[in-house]
Amino acid sequence: MAYVKVGSSRSASATLTYGEYKDGVKREGVIISSVNCDAGLAKTEFKAVREAWGKVDGVQIHTIVQSFEAGTDPKLVNRCGAELAQRIAPNHQAVIYTHTDGEGGKPHNHIMINAVSLDGEKLRSSKFLYRARDLSNEISLEHGLPIIEQERNPAKIRYTQAEQAIVTRENGVTSWKDNIRTAVDDVARRSEN
Repeated sequence: MAYVKVGSSRSASATLTYGEYKDGVKREGVIISSVNCDAGLAKTEFKAVREAWGKVDGVQIHTIVQSFEAGTDPKLVNRCGAELAQRIAPNHQAVIYTHTDGEGGKPHNHIMINAVSLDGEKLRSSKFLYRARDLSNEISLEHGLPIIEQERNPAKIRYTQAEQAIVTRENGVTSWKDNIRTAVDDVARRSEN
């Protein structure tokens, strides 16, 4: 079951270093692959692309952590990470570090994607987490791995006492706040930014 979380950083160099080193010591048993770059030269290559397009300020790198069940083959985990990088950020450079450290020895990927593509476009981070989860699930299913079904909006709606009284007193009646919630959810689903 692949669990996914995303992040970003203003320091590509430090983020890439974390993939191979922990507390200044080289990690044992790390599987490394790359997309559109040489993993050993990723710091230099990522920086060269950002500089070539004049996009050196702000976010330099986007990250995805993709964690699988203990016992999943780390080589398969790394392949899934490379596929995810290719699908979520085509034409971007990416390095995939697969670790099996941590609690229970669960294999997990640290997918590090250059914020600027080879053709100079910044990676769109709008709804990045949802896209990453959907693609990760798709790739997991293609490889026969289980997935986690996740709610789109896990935040629980909290009703005031007045709203609860209206709803229970007049069965089937919605409050004016519910109408606003529905309108906002509808616009958010259609929004691009």
